[in-house]
Amino acid sequence: LIKQAGAAIDSATAKLTPTMRTMKTKLTLAKGLLKDELTSLFKKATLAEQQLGDLRAAQRRCQEKVVASIAISEVSEQIRAFQEAIALAEAAMAPFAAGA
Repeated sequence: LIKQAGAAIDSATAKLTPTMRTMKTKLTLAKGLLKDELTSLFKKATLAEQQLGDLRAAQRRCQEKVVASIAISEVSEQIRAFQEAIALAEAAMAPFAAGA
């Protein structure tokens, strides 16, 4: 799901960026009502671009949390196995410690 969100953000950004470049070029040549409309659209596109940036940051944070969660699970399992090995070693050493 996180990868799908990243792909959707990439796709939206890939479509928005060239559109904004075109609007910016047209805006420099436009006059009157057309310029007003293009300015309004450009402001909306800029806002959408900022929102995509925010979404990208949130998506990255989520992805990092998932990776960290997996790492924590793996480390927890390794610690549990290590504790079991120590308990077995202590049990095996108990007769020697009692006889000393």
